[in-house]
Amino acid sequence: MKRTIYLFAVSFFILLSWNKLSAQTAAEAMAHPVIMKYYTHEQLQYLELHDTTELKSIIYYFTQSFTVIPVQCDDCLPFDPAQFDISKYEHLRLENETYIRTFDKYGFKLILKPVNEMPYYYAIQHVSPVGPGKTNEPH
Repeated sequence: MKRTIYLFAVSFFILLSWNKLSAQTAAEAMAHPVIMKYYTHEQLQYLELHDTTELKSIIYYFTQSFTVIPVQCDDCLPFDPAQFDISKYEHLRLENETYIRTFDKYGFKLILKPVNEMPYYYAIQHVSPVGPGKTNEPH
């Protein structure tokens, strides 16, 4: 009996932990300055309630579909990784291969995951996400 309770408790804890790790919320998206250039608070909250897959794809696209590594640079332009907008470099992403390029002028190396390794398809198809109002412009 104790073993059953123990296994149940461990299973519950693992399930709870996994769910917490996989959950992505509008609040998480709202904390990212680049996502907020393209989406309003209201849009992200709507997605959290009505289309969590789209919300996850947006968060993944702007935070995990690439890696930016600072490189040594003596006279490069200022670079803030927190303000890095992947959509400006999306045209470089390859279908089946990892794309790697060093931007010496800006002091970073960019690594783009290939399209065929992306777990979410939505964000790639909508590189310029819907902005506020009727225009499709970021704010």
